[in-house]
Amino acid sequence: MSDHNNIIDTYHNWYLDKFGFEPLIDGSDARSVKITIIPYLKKVSKDGIDIKNSFNFILSKYDQWGEFNKKNTRLRQIASGLHNIIQSIKDGNKKNKPTNGVVS
Repeated sequence: MSDHNNIIDTYHNWYLDKFGFEPLIDGSDARSVKITIIPYLKKVSKDGIDIKNSFNFILSKYDQWGEFNKKNTRLRQIASGLHNIIQSIKDGNKKNKPTNGVVS
């Protein structure tokens, strides 16, 4: 499965589990995965950690996202706030525990 499809599937399953209904995914969301999320995760993920695992880790830390980002859960919104989401997770982990090397 391609990185693109892995990210979409991971997001779809997370969203359904987290919110209890199907997410809206359109062309703009899919484009955000291709041009923003995948390239960015390739840059910031530690060596040996694949993009799907990095994205899954980010989604699993939803409770550590900033309040603004928690209200913006469409893929295109996650893409535009990805840097801030990762920073919130890292800041939260400084107070709690290490990120286990998923994101540098």
